[in-house]
Amino acid sequence: MSRAFFCGLALIVTCLVAGHGAEGVAAADDVDAMVALYNQNLLDGKVMESTFTAPASDIATKVNEYNWFTTIVFLPFLILPQILLIYAMLKFRDRGDGRKPATFMHHTKLENAWTAIPILTLFIVGIPAWPLLYEMETPRTADHKITVRGRSFAWDYEYKDERISFGEDFGRQMPMVIAVDKVVSLAITSNDVNHAWWVPAFGVKKDAINGRYNHCWFTPTRTGFFKGQCAELCGTGHGIMVISALVVTEPEYQRWVMLQTNRDDTLKVFNALKVEAAQFKPEAVAEAVKAYFDKGRSADRALALRFWIASNFKSLEYNPPKVFDMTPEQARIERERHAALMDAVPARRTQADELIRGALALGDTVQPVIAAQEK
Repeated sequence: MSRAFFCGLALIVTCLVAGHGAEGVAAADDVDAMVALYNQNLLDGKVMESTFTAPASDIATKVNEYNWFTTIVFLPFLILPQILLIYAMLKFRDRGDGRKPATFMHHTKLENAWTAIPILTLFIVGIPAWPLLYEMETPRTADHKITVRGRSFAWDYEYKDERISFGEDFGRQMPMVIAVDKVVSLAITSNDVNHAWWVPAFGVKKDAINGRYNHCWFTPTRTGFFKGQCAELCGTGHGIMVISALVVTEPEYQRWVMLQTNRDDTLKVFNALKVEAAQFKPEAVAEAVKAYFDKGRSADRALALRFWIASNFKSLEYNPPKVFDMTPEQARIERERHAALMDAVPARRTQADELIRGALALGDTVQPVIAAQEK
């Protein structure tokens, strides 16, 4: 296609936008709010929430309750020996009065008592543990069936029913997204060495072993952004093998599924937008947008395109260029390139928005993705 065609397309778009307005397309603030929800900064400095201080699933709540139960039961065994030790030190210290120390070697009744009492205590704490362990290992009817694959040094997620999969996004670990109050079933494995998937707030930790699937089930009980960490030493990048999980409402989850479904189609547009200023070509962006909408023109696809443009730029902002092995001059150049691209983001997003509005103004040719999925 000639450059004149794309220039003409841009002119048509400008005219259509003036008459069509923003109908059918989310406002920029709405898109940015979606990015703030679905693409949160995992390395924002906030610590992981603990199972014992902020449980976020049914399993974590029960583990927390059981932990406090065992703490209360075993607390006397921590305090009483200290009291007896201090008492013996004060009562039977050498007073210089010529008393002879005790010479007995054992005390049968006392030995029986301190053997029987711990055994009884273990039964007291052990019996309630069995139902909890059984519940953690018993399969349930799951609303979300997700395969989790560990690899050096990131995590990949595959949603069986939704037929979507993802892992890293421009060098950043993407979160596992699930709906609140829905049963989650995880099948955890590894592509290479052993790893362990662990999000403390969910009360779940399972080994990821190559050639084997370990299963776990839980139901998230509150919305939020939760962090985790690979819990098995797996190599030089173990410390940066982080985990994130986002619990959202059901409508937010369905919207996220729609966005993921259209993600791959948006990459050509984003690749045309993220080039350096010297290589940036508006006609290339227009061509990519046209090709995107040739596969389907709907409000859902328009929203997905706008979201992924904004989200991918946000990922680049979160993930500046790695300059550790560069010379100072090379590092300076890379930082300047990155800064220049970030400065150009608002203008390029605006250009893409105009093209998207123009594409919608040409008329819908397909039903929205969410509506199609519901059918």
